[in-house]
Amino acid sequence: MLHGRGRPDLDDVRLRGGVSVPMDTFKVGDKVARRAAPHTRAIVTRLTDDGDFVTVAWSLRFEMEGRESTHRPEDLVRLTL
Repeated sequence: MLHGRGRPDLDDVRLRGGVSVPMDTFKVGDKVARRAAPHTRAIVTRLTDDGDFVTVAWSLRFEMEGRESTHRPEDLVRLTL
């Protein structure tokens, strides 16, 4: 959530390497990519209750197509297709 001068609320930001990164809130069915490899594609299949981990099924990732893996939300970015 943005407040005032367009700054993210602290609840929507996590630190990554000392730098704040706005958090995406994911839902099952969202299309995502790895932040470090934006050419990848996956669909969110599960979330932990606390939102600390996101499980995705890969449709485009070298040697991972059709497999699932679990990630921290800050490692993924939602796609708008």
